[in-house]
Amino acid sequence: MRATTRLPNGCYTPLNSFKEVEGNDLTLYNVATYPKDAACPRIVEYKSVVFDVNNLEPGDYRIVDGDDGAVLGELKKSEASIKIDSNLK
Repeated sequence: MRATTRLPNGCYTPLNSFKEVEGNDLTLYNVATYPKDAACPRIVEYKSVVFDVNNLEPGDYRIVDGDDGAVLGELKKSEASIKIDSNLK
C-alpha cells in the first residue's frame, strides 16, 4: 500500500515507516529525523512511502494514523485481492 506523508519543512528526513496490527486496526507510522540547531527552509515536503500489507490475514481493517489516531480509511483483504477505501480526498 502506497501512502503520502507530509513533512513540515525541508530539514525532516524520512527514517522508517512501519505498521502495527491490533485486532482490526492497521496503524501506520512514519518516523523522521530532524537535525538539532539547523536553519530549515519553510517548505512542506511530501514523500511517498510503502507499507507491505501482503502478510495481513484476510479481513476488514481500519487504517489509522499512528501520529494522531485519525481513521484514514478501510482496507478489505480477501484471499485474492486487497481493496482500500480512503477517507482522504
